[in-house]
Amino acid sequence: LIEFYMYRAQSEDSYYEANVNMANLAGVMWYLNHEVVGHYSVAGHCPIRKFNITRILRYRFRTRATPELHALGMNFGFRWAFDSGRCVGCGFKCIPCQK
Repeated sequence: LIEFYMYRAQSEDSYYEANVNMANLAGVMWYLNHEVVGHYSVAGHCPIRKFNITRILRYRFRTRATPELHALGMNFGFRWAFDSGRCVGCGFKCIPCQK
């Protein structure tokens, strides 16, 4: 059994917690620094927050590898990057892209 935290930068809106982007804490901080508050409206003024992000949510996860993955010495399967419901950034023809 593996237990870990995942984080999500979000506005005050509430979303169903399925198929949302999450990251480790370092990843969320990078995202906030490079893509959320990195754009200024007028030099010297406060930055405009992308997507009205105001908070970081923390979720605790517990997971266990399937017997098949465990037999291969793996705790997780392959990672597929998805955006807008389709596989992106593969660099090769991944299984989800072929469907």
